[in-house]
Amino acid sequence: MATVTIDIDTDSYTQSDSPDTNFGTSSALELRDIPSGVKNMFLYADILASVPSGATIDSATLRVWFNSGTSPVKCESVAAAWVETTITHNNQPGITGAILSTVTISVSGSETAHDWDVKQAVQDIVYSALTNNGFRLAHAETGGSSASNARSSDYPTAGVRPDLIITWHTTRAGRGYFLFL
Repeated sequence: MATVTIDIDTDSYTQSDSPDTNFGTSSALELRDIPSGVKNMFLYADILASVPSGATIDSATLRVWFNSGTSPVKCESVAAAWVETTITHNNQPGITGAILSTVTISVSGSETAHDWDVKQAVQDIVYSALTNNGFRLAHAETGGSSASNARSSDYPTAGVRPDLIITWHTTRAGRGYFLFL
């Protein structure tokens, strides 16, 4: 069994009340779902560069460090490719369907890590059943007054940047024994 931590080096957020603005070089990632606008986070890690094709995924966790917020946040697989320096609200891709997991943000202190279970999506990527377009974080409840802020891959302190932690194994081809009677 092996464990690898992959740095999220591609991330951004989109903002509905600034629909043509890109936030790809910001040191913060923002979430919001209030009447005046919605903000969603997009995160990408090159999974296949670190996990061999056909590996069995034992666990996969998307970790994001938040410095403010108290609300449920859902994680979803992104349906199409996007670019960190050009993604905006107006050109953001959709999602693939089901919510992967939901976590309630609760910040205590300056930075608090929050983990989403993304095992099924990572397994599907490794088995080529899903194209790796990354993940989207969005508020799970709409129409409220929720706002949350997190550290991005451009944040100066490396220890609080987002990452993907994957534990995997491969099955060795064993010897087959046959008994002929």
